[in-house]
Amino acid sequence: MNSVFAIHLPGFVSGRLIYSLFHIGELCAYRTAVAAVFPALLFFAGHVHDCRADIIFSAEAFPCSAGSSAAPPMCEVHLFRANPDTGAETQVTSSREEMPSMFKGNLPLSITNISPSVSSDGRLVAYASFRIFDDEGLRLSREWNGKPYYPQEEFYIYFYNYFPTRPYFTRHKSLNWNIYETDLETGKETKISNFLWDEVEPQFLPRGSDILYALKAEQSWFILRGPRSGKNFKQITLKDNQARRPQISPDGRELLYHSFRNDNWDIYMLKMNDLPGGRVETRLTATTYVNEVHPHWSPDGKKILFLSNPRRPRTSSFYDLCVMDLATGERKYVTEKEGVNPDAVFSPDGARIAYTVSEPGGHALYTVRTDGRDRRLIAVPEKNAAFPEWSPDGKRIAYLTGSGGACAVEVSNAGGGGARPVSKRACVRAPMAWF
Repeated sequence: MNSVFAIHLPGFVSGRLIYSLFHIGELCAYRTAVAAVFPALLFFAGHVHDCRADIIFSAEAFPCSAGSSAAPPMCEVHLFRANPDTGAETQVTSSREEMPSMFKGNLPLSITNISPSVSSDGRLVAYASFRIFDDEGLRLSREWNGKPYYPQEEFYIYFYNYFPTRPYFTRHKSLNWNIYETDLETGKETKISNFLWDEVEPQFLPRGSDILYALKAEQSWFILRGPRSGKNFKQITLKDNQARRPQISPDGRELLYHSFRNDNWDIYMLKMNDLPGGRVETRLTATTYVNEVHPHWSPDGKKILFLSNPRRPRTSSFYDLCVMDLATGERKYVTEKEGVNPDAVFSPDGARIAYTVSEPGGHALYTVRTDGRDRRLIAVPEKNAAFPEWSPDGKRIAYLTGSGGACAVEVSNAGGGGARPVSKRACVRAPMAWF
């Protein structure tokens, strides 16, 4: 992450200091040191997003209803932003959306926003969203048999569900997940993708303003890249139709993903290039009868972690954590027969890994050094932990606990202990992000 900010010093100090810092910890350290000398500069904290410690997560805006013959089911899962220190909480997304002309004035009956990704400048958040809309005009239209009427050409674009008893509530149901973006300063929401397939897992590229996401068409998976305008998206993976779990490198030059080829799941790395001929793909794993999946970059881009199921039947869902040095190709198993879940992540300094394990009673959360030593318990199995995320300074870990309506966001010290809730809202078990 590359952040630049300018500090205008008081009159008795001339000049303008520009800090171009490449690590979150360094940025916060410099800001803290400068503010200690010049207390008046504390007001800059509001403009340097890297020093904030907010968490963006998915939660129910209000309890979902089951629906009835008199009313359709309603549910809203939105993104919320909470500060674990102050307890301040704000809703990031809402029901507002620019609708097609035939749906103007109609709000979604159901909306689910998940998997937030924050841009490097901290101003934008991209996410996957699934929505169902109510159309008053179609509800009032009837065919000769009393059923709702819809033009044939609209049926090919939109899918409608009907309730069997009056009143006829007619819904426009998105056939797929789409990518949306919200400006965290203005609250304006923009629809990024508009395909008739599922688009998920958005990521901002570290350089420029492009967004990368995965697209599922029937049983095939592709990776696309394009501008935030939603136009001129390019398909990055051309030959392979099973490229999944894309992870862009810290410098934005390479792309990781796992892919099913020759009857085996393996990790691949693709050199990013605007021209298809310049996209050089490298197969990083090639272990016969061993699935290797869910890759993740280290912060310096020199190592990757992934899940592997060695010494077991390939169909086994029992995976261990493995770390690979990209320069040498050397790999090391960090865990052994632990049953690691696919949500492991490096710490900001790359020295440790946070991961969850399936154990009797639930899912426990641990951290461990990249050499497999110094394993520490962060959350007991009864917590049912999931989706751990390190704070920007590496001192804390946020994670989800519980399940269903009991799901909540907690934060613990990176060394263990000090667990405390971040929000009282019923969260959704989906990835979250520090901001």
